[in-house]
Formats: sequence, C-alpha cells, structure tokens
Amino acid sequence: MRNSELSDKEVASFRVDNHYSGILGSSITSSKMSHLNAIFRQILLVSPRRAPITALSSRHIHNNQPEAAATLEVEEVRIPVPYGEIAGKWWGPKDVRPIVALHGWQDNAGTFDTLIPMLPQHMSFLALDLPGHGLSSRIPDGMTYHTLDSIYLLKRIMKQYRWNQISLLGHSMGSIVCMVFSAIFRDKVDLYVGIDALKPHIADPEKLAPRLEKRIPQMLLADIRNQEKSEPPSYTFQELVERLHLGTNKSISKEVAPYLLTRNIAESKMYPGKYYFTRDSRLKYSVGTGWDQQVCENSPYYEDKKYFEEYVTLVKQVNPLFELEFVDSTHHLHLTEPAKVAPLITAFLCKHWKKDACSGARRYLVDPEEVRIPVPFGEIAGKWWGPRDVRPVLAIHGWLDNAGTFDTLIPLLPQHASFLAIDLPGHGLSSRIPAGLSYQSMDHVYLIKRIVKHYGWDRVSLLGHSMGSIVSMVYAATFPGQVDLYVGLDCLKSHITEPAEIVRRLEDRIPKGLLADERNRDQAEPPSYTYEELVERLHQGSNKSVSKEVAPYLLNRNIAESTTHPGRFFFTRDSRLKFMHSVSVGWSQQMCLAMAKRMATMPYLFIKATDSPYYEDKKYFDQFVDVVRGVNPLFRLEYVEGGHHVHLSEANKVAPIVSSFLEQYWRRGSQRVAN
Repeated sequence: MRNSELSDKEVASFRVDNHYSGILGSSITSSKMSHLNAIFRQILLVSPRRAPITALSSRHIHNNQPEAAATLEVEEVRIPVPYGEIAGKWWGPKDVRPIVALHGWQDNAGTFDTLIPMLPQHMSFLALDLPGHGLSSRIPDGMTYHTLDSIYLLKRIMKQYRWNQISLLGHSMGSIVCMVFSAIFRDKVDLYVGIDALKPHIADPEKLAPRLEKRIPQMLLADIRNQEKSEPPSYTFQELVERLHLGTNKSISKEVAPYLLTRNIAESKMYPGKYYFTRDSRLKYSVGTGWDQQVCENSPYYEDKKYFEEYVTLVKQVNPLFELEFVDSTHHLHLTEPAKVAPLITAFLCKHWKKDACSGARRYLVDPEEVRIPVPFGEIAGKWWGPRDVRPVLAIHGWLDNAGTFDTLIPLLPQHASFLAIDLPGHGLSSRIPAGLSYQSMDHVYLIKRIVKHYGWDRVSLLGHSMGSIVSMVYAATFPGQVDLYVGLDCLKSHITEPAEIVRRLEDRIPKGLLADERNRDQAEPPSYTYEELVERLHQGSNKSVSKEVAPYLLNRNIAESTTHPGRFFFTRDSRLKFMHSVSVGWSQQMCLAMAKRMATMPYLFIKATDSPYYEDKKYFDQFVDVVRGVNPLFRLEYVEGGHHVHLSEANKVAPIVSSFLEQYWRRGSQRVAN
C-alpha cells in the first residue's frame, strides 16, 4: 500500500556502510542503480573509521545492552521455502506490516537484537536469518550461495505475506541486498534504511579469476563435508566469543557476541562443553561475478572512496528524501553501540513510516490445509488455518459465498489460534444435498452440531458472516453452555419479514426451486462466462461489496472450466441455493428476543458495516442489541466503515477488532487433535 502523502518519485532510504557487498555479482553499473533509487525514501548510516563524523548521538547505554525499551515483544517465525524454511524474529505488533531487517554476511537475525528494542514501540520488525545462516535452512547440496538469491527471497516473502509494499532495514550485505531490491522494484519499497554498506563494491577485475581459482575448490570441499555430515571443529564458548570478536576485526565486541552466537552454534556431541558453528561453511566461499570498475585496496569503504561519493552525489540529485549520516564507530555499530544508531533511525522512521494494516502481516506462514468432513450425503469441505492440535474457531460464510470469504481476514488474526472455514452444503467444494430436497438455512444449525460431534469437541467457538452469522447466533442461543465465544459479521439476527412478504417469496421460490432441482438431474452444463465476466458478475451481484480485487478468493472454490466452451467458466454452486428458505421464515421478533436472552454468558462480538443495510426495520436490530446488553456484560458492538463484505474487501478494518477480542477471550482447547 503506497503512502498517500508520497508521489511516485518520492520514496525513502537510509543507510550505514559496510564491506561485504563485494560478494554481490551483477552487470548493472552503480550509476544505473543510483538512478533507480530515485523513488524511495532512503537513509544511509556510514561508519568508516577515518570518515568525517556528523549527526552523533549523546545517548548512552550501559554495557551496550538494550534499555527499558526492550519490552517490545518478539516471536520466532518460520517462513516456508521450497528447500525448507526461513527463520525470523518478529518484533512488535502483529497486525501491521513489519520492516524487514536483513543481516550481513555470516551474521544472523541476532545482529538486530540490541537495536530494534530501541526503535519505536508501535512499529513492527521482522529480522530474518538468510539461507544457511542462523536457524534457517541451508540450500540443497551441490549448490552455491549467491547474494542475488536474496532478492528472490524478499520477493517470495512479500508474496507469502501478501504485502503490496515492503519496508527494508539492512546491515552490510543485507543493506546491499536491500539497495538492489529497492532499485529493481522501486514502486514496491516505501522506505529503506541501510547500515554500513551503500552499494555493491567495485571489484578488481585482475583479482577475480585468482579468487575464483582459490574459492571454487574450497566451496566444493565444504559441500562434500556437508554431505558427509561430519561435525565441524568445536570450541569452548569463550573461544567462540573470541573468534567472533577477532574475526570481525573487533567490530563485534565480546559483550554482544552472544546475540549472534545464540542462533549460530550447537553443542558438540563428541566434546561435551564445546560448541561448533552451525552456519553453512559454503557461505565462506561465495564469490560475485564482479562489477565494471576498478577498486582501490585498503580503503575503509572497501573500494575507492570516489565510487562511494559518486553514488551519493547522484542519489542526492534524484531523491530529495535521501539522508546520509556518519557515525563514529566500527562495522557492527548497530549491534555494539546501538545507542549511537537508534536515534537517527528513529527520527527517520517517525518522518516516513506509515502504518500499513491493509496488507498486514500474513500471520499463517503456510497455506491452509484442505479438510473433508463426512456427512451422510457426502462431505463438507473446509480450510484449516493454523495449528492442527488445537480446537479451531469454526468460521461460517454467507449465502452463495464459501470458505474463501475469510481468506483475507484469517491471515491477519492471531497466529496461535486455529480457524476452520467450511463450505456449507451446496457451496464451494462441499457436497450438494440429495436431489428432490430444498435448502433450509436452519439445517446449518444441525450441521454445526454434526461437526462438533465429528471432532469430539465439548465446546465450539464461532465466527460467522451474513447468513453464517445468523446461523451461529441461533446455535449459540440454543446451546449457550457449549459456545465459548461468538463473533458475528454484519447480520445480527434472523430478519423480521412481513407475513404477506413471506407468502409472496414462497410463491415465487418454490416453483423456481423445483425447476433448479430438475435441471440438476439433467446434468446440463450451466451458462458459462469468461473469467473477467465472472468477476464482474460477482462484483455487481453483491452490490459491489465484493471488490473485483478480492473476487478471486470466492471464485477459486466456486467455478469450473466449461467442457463445451474452452476458456470459459461456470458457477459450480447448487442453483437450488438461490431459492433456499432462510432461518427467518415465520419467526417473530419475540422469538429473536427470546434467543437474545439466552446469550448471557459467552463473550460476544458483533461488527456492523456502516454501508450495509439492516435487511429489516432497524428498530428490531436495536431491540435485540438492548436485550443482549442487558443480560451479557461481555457483549461488544462495533461499527466499521464498509460494505456487506468489508471483512473480505477491507479486512484490515475488521482484523484489529476481531484480534483484540480473540486475544482477550480465546483460550486454547487441545483436548482433541483434529482428524
């Protein structure tokens, strides 16, 4: 999501410079990269020992440890990739898109452990272990590490979390990766903070071949040793601290070395009390293909300083939001002396960071699992989100929708909870009811009971939208002692319909329902459309409450390709559903209020969309609310701007409210493992 205050030519970046960028191979010249950087906010922090020093902070941290600000919560996350998983540490709120933090060569996510706790508490940060580093999986045997692969990794993570944009924070090699990503995908990066590495360093073409000659055999040997699974050399913990300290030219102090070692060592099985490095030894022999200018050796910039200055000059010309700061410290200044860095980054973020809860954090880091629940007439299809060893919140969709209606909302809800979104009979991928019968929404109340019995739950948590919300309300009122919480979206209760209107609807729907049943038995293919036409029909048919952007979430479970008209599709839901009889048939307001009185003990959240109709005289809605409030102190009524499908089209508006409710009332139920 772009910040509305920015034009297309104003995106920011912030940076501090480092020496590992030489391992990034590319044929793009630095001037081209500088030009591409023109559209993002950028700040660079540089720490060459002999460079002019400006923007110093007087803030002090005792022993370089985080101050009281370290109350920021942190959670371990795992992101699936084809060869395993990427490990990370998620700092701060889970309902906002985080700033993705990339470490340097042979470091890991722990490199930010002293810095992030000093940054603004209302922001989120996702510090990753790059492949082969920290707790992340190694790449497959026989392969070599290439820094450019990290560009693909960032893109993969954006897709995994469904972010439209990304905010970046990088140190050393991580900073260079962020810079290249920002230059390539300039409209996808809303800000960039770089620490001690400005850009890929210019390699000496005369030294590239000798370096390859040396490193290729070393890398092959490291690969062979990996496959042999032999234990690497081991050391005492104090020796590891010393090796890390000296191996970084003392830029990592002994006091902060454990922040990196925690994710980078394992205890020896052969030598008790000793430890070995767990990072992939192939990492040491990565070699880039080089850049197209010559390099000056022994420079604190790891290249001739003129290249650094040329790049800075060009970026300053094209990007008015570029900031360059110098800090008196060493390469790992952000880890060893975070108090010098944190105020600069904080000031930058406070100017440019904007909360983005639209894309939000995709809380479930794996795709939901398809499940099938047996019923006498076939099976009920569903999508199980989250852990399988806890009782899920049962999510029930609205009329003519399916489980896909929750695809944008559930990923924004608490990760430790589970959700089972089902397709009601005749919808989505679930079986149709037998021929000759009509759909009655009251039957869905029986279905909930059947599912509870199937899984052996003693209680159930409910989340419903529209018809699913009404069905959940009826179940909760019927079995109040068996429902531990209930969240309703946009339909509070059975709607009160005038008796004459009920008769008119029955007169209209019964013949049409019979005709639809006959056509089902004829097994004739329904009318087909192009995919774009289906999107338009769904958009218009929902009074535009289902936006065109989210329509595919519903269509994915609701269409099939035509066998007679290639390239066209038809709706697969049972056409009898259009003529089903709702729970409200024949119900009085007195019946609804009697239901309300029974919902006296369970935590109960109802969210009403302000741009959606009440589908009945509003006085009936208000009366029901008054009764529930009178008997249930745990009842909450919230209003959200949006249409009937706001939970799908604008999930970011609904997710914080539901998440807050669940965090307060949801309790893990693990008495049964799902089948």
